[in-house]
Amino acid sequence: MATLDLTTGTVIRLSNLGFKDHAAAGAGLDASDRDGGINVQSWPVRGAYMPDAIASFTAQGRTYLVTANEGDARDSAAFGDEVRVGDLTLDPTAFPKAAALQANAALGRLTVSRVDADRLVAFGARSLSVWSTDLTRVADTGDLFERRTAELVPTAFNSNGTASTFDTRSDNKGPEPEGVTVATPPSAGGPSPSWGWSARAG
Repeated sequence: MATLDLTTGTVIRLSNLGFKDHAAAGAGLDASDRDGGINVQSWPVRGAYMPDAIASFTAQGRTYLVTANEGDARDSAAFGDEVRVGDLTLDPTAFPKAAALQANAALGRLTVSRVDADRLVAFGARSLSVWSTDLTRVADTGDLFERRTAELVPTAFNSNGTASTFDTRSDNKGPEPEGVTVATPPSAGGPSPSWGWSARAG
């Protein structure tokens, strides 16, 4: 995230949004397309906040940012960022149960960044977040997107939008939040703004 001074055309600060802890309560994920179906749970994985869309709103005199935390790998002819957990040599100190974690029904199929050797970093955070302008995270939807999809449209869970692709995206960014729209109530002094999100189908 870049903070710019538009009057001077200079960059004041470059900041990253950090990582989501998928081992925390309420922040799990379905990490495999080979685990027999819907299986949202806690895992020792970090999700990189890499928003595909950002919007802002003002409430009670303060400005907030809303991010749709999709995530993308960095791939080029010279460098391939993506690797499956099952193809990594995991640090035995950081991952004493590496063999179990690398099973296809666990984390073995999950796509992560090959850059970090001592931690597993997945692309995106599978959520919507609210941030203050100093980039303090105020709120995050945790694993709500996957759990609500499982509840409301289970046949389309982590899919490309069809029953035949059910669960096929669990190993790669899951519900993939793609966009965010902020709405402001028309009445003065009304409730706080609301927002919606969209997920990629494909």
